Amino acid sequence: MMAPVRSEIAQAITLLGTCTVAQIAAVIDRPADTLYPHLTKLCRAGIVIDAGVRKSGRHSERLFAMRATDVQPDFRGASIALENKVGYRTASALLKAMDRTVRDAAAAKAIVSRPESRNISMTYELGRLTPAMYQQLRGHLRSIKALMDRGKRQRTGTLYLAISIACPVVRRRGAKAAVTIKHPRASRRARTA
Repeated sequence: MMAPVRSEIAQAITLLGTCTVAQIAAVIDRPADTLYPHLTKLCRAGIVIDAGVRKSGRHSERLFAMRATDVQPDFRGASIALENKVGYRTASALLKAMDRTVRDAAAAKAIVSRPESRNISMTYELGRLTPAMYQQLRGHLRSIKALMDRGKRQRTGTLYLAISIACPVVRRRGAKAAVTIKHPRASRRARTA
């Protein structure tokens, strides 16, 4: 799932239900022939299943379906290092998918920022959370997921990508525990006095 295209394929199959490669390609706007290696890997990983063949005129079309919509890795018995590596790679792949989506939407002039018709939302927050507050935040993120899951079952509306990540902040070596910000005017006054 590390490649953004595999995530897009999985989302397209979730959106469409049992479908053909041509249908997946139409949803994610990629050439159908480039999707086969990714579908093979998704099938091998057990995320997507080969759902058989459908006759279409004189041709046969292979069908694919999702085995599960929520994939949770099982880290029992794995090292902390592996767990963190998978977490980092997953977050990195998600952020790359969002980068591509926003870049493509901007290139197509599809982003509207005017308050009366805004269609993009962004937030960057930094705050100290207790374990109870983190659980509350996690509940809100799961509410966003539930809303997006409802949208997967619809056949109308605009397709949106929403990515939510909450991660502990770890200071790099040499960083000071507290940062003092000096006001520029106060600094000038101190020099002239």
